[in-house]
Amino acid sequence: MKRERVVVRGKSRSLVSTLAGLVLSFAAAGCGGDDGDSGTCGTAPCGGDVTGNWQASSACIDKAMLDMEFVSAIAGSCPGASIGNVTMTPHGSVAFTADMMFTGTLTVDSTLDLIFPASCTSGASCVDLTTVLQTIVGMNGISAVNCIASSGCTCTIAQTVDNINDTGTWVTAGTTLTVTGTSSGEQDGPYCVKGSSLHLLEFDSGTMMKVVGDVILDKQ
Repeated sequence: MKRERVVVRGKSRSLVSTLAGLVLSFAAAGCGGDDGDSGTCGTAPCGGDVTGNWQASSACIDKAMLDMEFVSAIAGSCPGASIGNVTMTPHGSVAFTADMMFTGTLTVDSTLDLIFPASCTSGASCVDLTTVLQTIVGMNGISAVNCIASSGCTCTIAQTVDNINDTGTWVTAGTTLTVTGTSSGEQDGPYCVKGSSLHLLEFDSGTMMKVVGDVILDKQ
């Protein structure tokens, strides 16, 4: 990852620019979680009939995976950094009709706490970190950044992402659901209709086999 040198009150801060890049990469991946404690998330892709009206109800992320990726990415700049609370709340509904059309608005609000010990901040205050990181507000749905003092600094990132905000056509093949919006284009991913719930799943970016995220909608 490219690390630009960022000056805060006359002091060089490669950490905060690295953090900004990490936040953006997590945001682009749609990372989040419902409780911040679970090491597993989601059900296996199973396909099924998506026809009907679906209301967003809950979501989760594999936090163990998120912790591993974060620690690996930040280790060189800040050993001891960690992820704290992670929340993810979906809103909206999607309708899939029998004539292979869909319409819907499905957004996900999430927050992510990044915890940095005092040894990593090189004397920069949490206010300093907030000021620098606020430059990424507006990117990838990031709506707010705020760092508060703890034993070091805990930086909370708030994000809202439109998963679906369109009308168009849909099709399934095996365990993959593909929607093609009139303005957003084609999106596809693994899914599972289990009982009265529709699971929109996300695979890990490495193997594309392990389920690491799940947005759940209930049939109306």
